[in-house]
Parts: sequence; C-alpha cells; structure tokens
Amino acid sequence: MVRVDAARVLPWVPALLLAAAAGDKPAAVVADAWQSIAVLRATTTQERRNATYGDCNRMGYGYLMQVLPALAPGEDWFPAVRYRDWDKHPEALFPAYPQPVDPDVVVAIDVQEDDSRPGVVARATVVDDQVAQGVRTVRYQFVTGLDVDTLLALVPTTTAGAPARVSLALFAYATDAAPTLRLDVAVEPEQGAMPLPEPLRRFSWARRFYPFVLELSWPVASAPQWRPDAVDVVGIRVDLEGYVVVHRRGSCLTAVRQAALATNARARAAAQALRGDR
Repeated sequence: MVRVDAARVLPWVPALLLAAAAGDKPAAVVADAWQSIAVLRATTTQERRNATYGDCNRMGYGYLMQVLPALAPGEDWFPAVRYRDWDKHPEALFPAYPQPVDPDVVVAIDVQEDDSRPGVVARATVVDDQVAQGVRTVRYQFVTGLDVDTLLALVPTTTAGAPARVSLALFAYATDAAPTLRLDVAVEPEQGAMPLPEPLRRFSWARRFYPFVLELSWPVASAPQWRPDAVDVVGIRVDLEGYVVVHRRGSCLTAVRQAALATNARARAAAQALRGDR
C-alpha cells in the first residue's frame, strides 16, 4: 500500500483541479493557482483586505479599521464616510457595527485639499434656447460625475451685457416636472457670477452620470445680446465647513462637527480619543 502525506498533497489539490479543467493551458493555470495559494499562506486576512479594499484609498478599509474603535465600539451608530469620488458603502465591510449614520462625525477617504475648497465641479452646456412673450429661456445640462456636497454659485462664460438678475430653475432630472430649486439671483456686474443666496447642501450624491437640467430666464429687453454658451457650476466636493479635523493620516481624516463638541457626548469622546492617536 502506498502511503500519501496529506500535508504535502493537500496544498496542491486546488491547483490540480484547476489544471484538469484548464484544457490546453494547464501550466499557466497551475502557476496562477500556486501563486494565489502562496499569497494566502504568506499574508494575514487583514493584509489581504487592505490590498483589496485599500488603506487610505479605494474603500479606505485600513484607515477605517484604525479609527472605528475610537468612534463606535458598542455604540448604535456609524460615522458618515465621504470619498473624493462617490459613495462605496463601507458599512458593508463592517457588519458588526450598527448602521445609523451620525453626520456629526465624518471620515474622509482619499480626499485632497482641493476637494474641500470651492471650485468648478461641472460645466453646463446649452440644449435649448427659446423666446416667448419677451422672456428668453435657455436650458442647459451638466453632469457632476463625482459626488458634490454643496452647490455655491453659477458662473456664465459670457459676462458682457448680462442682466442685473435672472430667474434660475434647477431640475434633478430632465423628466422632472417641477424644479428642485427655483429662485431669482443677482448677476455680479464684474465677474458675472450668480452666487446662491444660501448654499445648496447634499447637492449631488450617488448620481454618477445622470444629468442635471438648468434653466436661466430673463427679459430680452434687459439683455438683448446676452446668451452664455456655457455656465460653470461652482461647488465643494467634500464640504467640511463647520467641522474640526481631529485625526489625519495621509489623504484620510476624521472630523467632528464643531457644534457637536458641546452637545454630542460620543462625538466629543471620539475627538478626544483620536486626538491622542495622531
């Protein structure tokens, strides 16, 4: 009877099975399988998850593993997590933590300094132009692509001959009958910018490539030659206004709402714990 050393044979079983199914390319399949087995034997689960889900990039698994113990051990909440591009639902990686999100605490992953400053986040271009009863209405479309927390202003590319005020309507989708935002805004005489009276929060989340529709209307008599070919959309991708950064590592950070430090006990405790961990 031939004795088989199971400890020597078992690590090769997956590779042999793959080779049997590989047809005319068994050598390449066995090599790939053996390499994967070697990685599994040489790395920890934590290291493999960091490689897959990122440390201070992708889903930010490594950084979240670092700060979550200070933020939510045994608590009934999860911090708000923001990425520089779009939501990646990191709560799926941490099923042991309850899911109610507390916006008083924000963890930002792979965020650059410019992401938290006002800037042009999209350019709206003309899709329709009509004049009716002495009023010109120009319709534009734009796509943010990446998530944008806050809308601040609109800046037409043509400023000469602009009216003093325009009526603005913003539709979340082209098929919407009613606008998300409708108001009259002043046109700054020099730069031509149209700042919103109040910033529009939670402006563009999880939209990816669904276009917004923007309508600008004004009496033709007030600006007979004015019709911008495009309008720059100004906003902040990751808006941390009113927050205090309590922990930072590379392009990742944790911030607590300033007002919550006096009213939210768990946010205050998290801030104290993380400040000591920097």
